[in-house]
Amino acid sequence: MEGEVYDLNAIFDNLQANYNITETESHVAAGFGMGGVFGILAGMGIALFVVSIIWYILVIISNWRIFTKAGEAGWKSIIPIYNAYIFCKIIGISFWKWFLIFLGISVLSGIGTAVNAGWLITISYIALLVAYIWYAVRSAINTGEAFGKGSGYKVFLFFFPEIAKMILGFGSSEYKGVPGGDSKPASK
Repeated sequence: MEGEVYDLNAIFDNLQANYNITETESHVAAGFGMGGVFGILAGMGIALFVVSIIWYILVIISNWRIFTKAGEAGWKSIIPIYNAYIFCKIIGISFWKWFLIFLGISVLSGIGTAVNAGWLITISYIALLVAYIWYAVRSAINTGEAFGKGSGYKVFLFFFPEIAKMILGFGSSEYKGVPGGDSKPASK
């Protein structure tokens, strides 16, 4: 068995003779028909890209409408970081508190990496996860309250925030004001 050399032409001839397989089918079986697979993957990639662009445009429009409903200029929703600051203001969450918490945990993780302390990195990632979950819960609750939604919608906001915000933006929901605060829009 060792040192045996296989003749692919003989194998293909055997397939054609004994199993009535054409030369094209035998090449496909040998892996020469991968162009079709790559074509399918390329088509799926292009379709995913187009769907992603459409999704992104819908998110931009819905955020713009949410900001407008809350009395903020719509253009503020398309500027990174600033849009998070304004959204926190709309729903009554302290942006700076959360920003500093996330920044502090990230710095802690960087220090852990620099000194090669795996336990510090692990603790900082767990702290970051807990902080993010707490922020997501607070954000869902406050967003629901700011637009007068019930508990079920707040749960929906937690698990599917972009879809829920699209419903808020494109739907007939009205901004009720900062939860626990005044019922006026965030700024005007």
